[in-house]
Amino acid sequence: MRVLQGALAFATYLLVSSVLVFSIVEWKSEAVAISSLAVLILYSGFLLIVSDSRLISILLSPTKLEASFGDGVNNVESKAKQIVGDEDKEKARRAVEKVESETRDPELAFLIVIGEVERRVGNAYEAVFHQNPGRRPMVYMLSRLAESNALDRRLVSLIEEFIDLRNALIHGRSSAKETDLWRGIEIGEAIISKLDKAMDSTK
Repeated sequence: MRVLQGALAFATYLLVSSVLVFSIVEWKSEAVAISSLAVLILYSGFLLIVSDSRLISILLSPTKLEASFGDGVNNVESKAKQIVGDEDKEKARRAVEKVESETRDPELAFLIVIGEVERRVGNAYEAVFHQNPGRRPMVYMLSRLAESNALDRRLVSLIEEFIDLRNALIHGRSSAKETDLWRGIEIGEAIISKLDKAMDSTK
């Protein structure tokens, strides 16, 4: 949403500037035209910056955003190593190979895997509390599952950070390299395996 606001402000800035530059030619008083142009350009530029300072970063520094997403994956991957066992990792690798063979769009595959993580969290909530998750926030369900000891708090923290990667990607806070997306998919599959085992132990 902020990126959209910034883009609209930027478009307004260009439109106002273009119109007033054209007006300089038409107006008899060039001094008035130039002073008005200066004021409105400064105002439009201010509007652009206030509306969304990230727009400039997105336009000029895609590499920085990619690095930001990669750093996020590194952080989540580091936490995953502490709680995900070899069996879960092996299942994750097989799942990633299957996903990779079925799609050429790693970003879409990454989003699908996160959707699967969220679906399993909802299933876990329903199984433990015998309530339909409905539209309950993911953070709320994870918190309740941690409080009831149905899920390890470290796993809950990992899931929250993993889902935040998706939010950063969707809302334009980050761009992503394919290699980082595939790493993220493997982490997601390992989380899914861990969730399945946790729910099996409660039956």
